[in-house]
Amino acid sequence: IDTEMYSQRSQLASLTMRLKDKLHPPRIKRSVEKIKRTPSQASANKPHDLDLTATPPLQRKSVCVLEEQERAVLSALRYFKKLLDTLGGDQPVMNSLLSGSAGQVLETVHNLVQLEPHIHNSKTVTCCLSGLYSSLAQLIHWADQLMLQGIVLEEKEAIATVVVVTKAVLDGVKELVRLAAERQDGPSPSSPIQPLSPKDKQNRDRRDSDQSLQAVGQDEIEDQHVSPEHSQNPEPMATTEESAPPKPPKPFLCTAADSSKQGKECNQSNGEDQEENEELLLVSRQEVLDRLTMKSEGEEGPGVKAASPDILLVHATLTDKQVLYCEVFLSTYRTFISPHDVISKLQFRYPTSAHTFPKFLKNTFLLLVRVVDELCSIELDGDLQLLLMDLVFSLVIKGELGLARLLRSNILSKLEERRQMIESPSWLRPLSARGVAARPGSLLDFKSHDVAEQLTFMDSKLFYKIELPEVLLWSMEQNEERSPNLTEFTQHFNNVSFWVRSVIILQEKAQEREKLVLKFLKVMKHLRKLNNFNSYLSILSALDSAPLRRLDWQKHTAEALEEFSALIDSSSSFRTYRTALSEVEPPCIPYLGLILQDLTFVHLGNPDRLMTSQGSMVNFSKRWQQFNILDTLRSFQQICYSLQPKSEISSFFNDFSDHLAEEALWELSLKIRPRNIPKTNQR
Repeated sequence: IDTEMYSQRSQLASLTMRLKDKLHPPRIKRSVEKIKRTPSQASANKPHDLDLTATPPLQRKSVCVLEEQERAVLSALRYFKKLLDTLGGDQPVMNSLLSGSAGQVLETVHNLVQLEPHIHNSKTVTCCLSGLYSSLAQLIHWADQLMLQGIVLEEKEAIATVVVVTKAVLDGVKELVRLAAERQDGPSPSSPIQPLSPKDKQNRDRRDSDQSLQAVGQDEIEDQHVSPEHSQNPEPMATTEESAPPKPPKPFLCTAADSSKQGKECNQSNGEDQEENEELLLVSRQEVLDRLTMKSEGEEGPGVKAASPDILLVHATLTDKQVLYCEVFLSTYRTFISPHDVISKLQFRYPTSAHTFPKFLKNTFLLLVRVVDELCSIELDGDLQLLLMDLVFSLVIKGELGLARLLRSNILSKLEERRQMIESPSWLRPLSARGVAARPGSLLDFKSHDVAEQLTFMDSKLFYKIELPEVLLWSMEQNEERSPNLTEFTQHFNNVSFWVRSVIILQEKAQEREKLVLKFLKVMKHLRKLNNFNSYLSILSALDSAPLRRLDWQKHTAEALEEFSALIDSSSSFRTYRTALSEVEPPCIPYLGLILQDLTFVHLGNPDRLMTSQGSMVNFSKRWQQFNILDTLRSFQQICYSLQPKSEISSFFNDFSDHLAEEALWELSLKIRPRNIPKTNQR
């Protein structure tokens, strides 16, 4: 794409030169000829036909930068228009490409509007920027709606409307460059050197827009795509005043257009009743503190004990130094308020805090970005996707293009994760296998250390995918669909355990079964050195399962198994394991079963709300306990293993998909040692 964009920029420069020869009056053309450079100068990579002799060096640089930035925008718009013309092929792919192309337009416009302060102070430039932002916001929002909802553009009128918006962005960019160049007392890179009359300027802008869009491969946009009312009445595309920018087309996106009036209607929809949103409007730190129920002296955790959901949210936007409180809030807010409501409330508060306390504006937006960044892919349902894209629209309308780019990039990344998860739902595979398929080789052919490393490598890939909200929600709901990565990790644990049982019990000779048990004990020893408690306990649960435990084993084998089992002794709340876990140096993969058990105990053993002097409030002390457990898991996810896959071992494992079900394991166990036959451990 970069190569294509560079090629397009070169074509645009050549096209601009040809247009000047056709559109400029003879007098202008002669003046241009007088300042032609020598061959050596002409070969340099500099803008043509600009009278640089009268321009100071700093000013000359500014004009050149404007020209280059304008070309970048035009190149991005051409690519967007080219994709628009080819709609109808692979619709999902094209929709995604259009959304990405719209992001490129947003980025190039953002670079262009970084003007000097004295230029921004001009009312004419401000008016031009307002029109440009409006058109750009509609283009971005349309592309995002196309990606999210799959809008089909079969009617010519719909296509014409998108073309009008694209042309409006193009006209706004050209006008902005012209105004900025004039205020630097220099010529505009894409405008005549001599001033033109308003009528000539209007005709020039229309011709330049049409020629720029036709460069992508369409010859007559006005005739083929633009509706009759647009082609017969071009006046709305430009104004009669020389200093005014072209007007943007009327909004055509109902949801986003309704919020184009500086976000006022969006704010009204979030809370029509001012009293209901009173807490969200607070910007005084003392007023917020007065509504918090604080912990008494000596209690652990953050100072906040209880408060309403809105006050907890507002407090997170006012805490400059209380980083720990914000982490607790972000990790646990789903237990008392939905992500959709948090984003809506932050969107409502964002412009409010800017009016009187600008320093809180940054905190509010950064909190909003964190909320979006930590969303689980499964949480991005249709309503939340549209809410986020409307938020991007409102930011573009306000001219906050940098913030819009940051937020939009984050959203698109999450949507891509969701798409991949839906297309490959490995967490939906059943736990029980269809049977055991024979494969060459044996576990005894591999070194125990290599087997342990490969198990750790496979565990780590799944462990690092787990998102903390999944773990918290699982302790409350046990919903597999809302915790897909956690479900996949748990399924892997069970598959390994059943695979180990199957490999051992399928051996016909007791001696072969004994060798495999000892091999797995050696693997567990290396797993312990690698701090992989997950596979360690998965193998231990297999060796200690009823179908295997009831069989006859050598005495030293039974004693070794008992020694390895001491790590997970359930006495004193698994004190031995907890001590070992607290002493390890990451990387480490903990046993998630105990983490889920702890979270469940905290959830069931503490009320969600507390009765305070201000009424029933959210029990934030409970959230502090939940955060402590989740933070331990987070700390282990931050440091990764540096292991490499071993194809021969992973091929032997075959994703542990070939194993016997519980019933089949019992049948083989009873066949090896029938009921009512006493167990005799050999020496």
